[in-house]
Amino acid sequence: MQRNEEKATQTAENQQDTVELPSQQHTDENKQWVARIPRRVVIHRMETSDCLESRVFWAIVLWTLCGPQRSTALVIKDHKGFIQKDAAGNPVYAKEQDLLGVLGLAPGMKGHLSRTMKRLKEKGSIRHHKKVWYFVEAPPLPESPKSVASTGNWNIAGVVVSTGNLPTDPVARAEAIRWLDSLSTEWKTTLRTVKTGIRKLLVQGSPEHGIIIDKKRQKRRGETAAAESPDEPPVAPAAAAEPPPKAEPPKDLGEVEQVREALEPYGSADLETARRIIRESRKHYPPATPVEIIQVIHEKDKAARKAENPIGFLVVVVPKGFEGYQRKPPPTYCPPEPVGSASSDEEYESLLRKIGIDRSDPDG
Repeated sequence: MQRNEEKATQTAENQQDTVELPSQQHTDENKQWVARIPRRVVIHRMETSDCLESRVFWAIVLWTLCGPQRSTALVIKDHKGFIQKDAAGNPVYAKEQDLLGVLGLAPGMKGHLSRTMKRLKEKGSIRHHKKVWYFVEAPPLPESPKSVASTGNWNIAGVVVSTGNLPTDPVARAEAIRWLDSLSTEWKTTLRTVKTGIRKLLVQGSPEHGIIIDKKRQKRRGETAAAESPDEPPVAPAAAAEPPPKAEPPKDLGEVEQVREALEPYGSADLETARRIIRESRKHYPPATPVEIIQVIHEKDKAARKAENPIGFLVVVVPKGFEGYQRKPPPTYCPPEPVGSASSDEEYESLLRKIGIDRSDPDG
């Protein structure tokens, strides 16, 4: 008896933990068909869908029609599916930031979420009334596809014709699509014929002007000619064209690389960024050397590490560090006087006389 009651209770819970999505209403039967989907499937689609619009739609389904507690309005539910209520016992309606939370999206995605909600509203999937979102249980069905469907845009002779430029009348639209398809086919065929003809003229006329188009083609043609005329001497192949000279590296590559390495602790910096810092710094102080520029970078270390974009910060502030910059002169070096110099001997003799020693007296 107890086992039967537990089984009945579990069956009832499983039935509540589902969502009934409305299906297409048949004209021959006054009946609304629904599809029963387990709550686990709804959560799975919400978490794994690649499209943001699909994820938002299933999140709305989870917080509206999905059991165990269901609601046509978008309300906040706990992880078990029960509606949260305020102190007065009223349901707490969900806002966009609440959807960001259940979807695991950052606050910066609020703009994308707002546009997605707007698209779902335009499609008739949801509606908004008095600051509350509602799930539309009987959305409008799309029109039946016509016999002739537009295939996209047409690019004919450089002119692009989009489906938005076609007439709205079904008969005129179908006729316009057939005409554009025919014209597009004719354009592609004509273009292919012209390309083939011009290519043939180019290949045939190139030898007369000493032009080599394809070395493999020339080799095959030379072998064919030798096989057809074995008595004629083979034609010597044309001399291979000299390879283009190798591009020399920029002369400033050394100093640019030094500045780029100094920027590495602050993020990813390329050579162009380092070159820009050097160029802008020399606008304020033309003789600025890489060492001086690196010194300014180190002086801005603390401020750069606090910036949201350290590299961008240094690109701006390092050149400003050379406004009114004056190169510091090198420190002067005064070597000490050598031991045993004349001045040192005089001071030593004076000191001896003060203490009563006379070195000039032979008896002293």
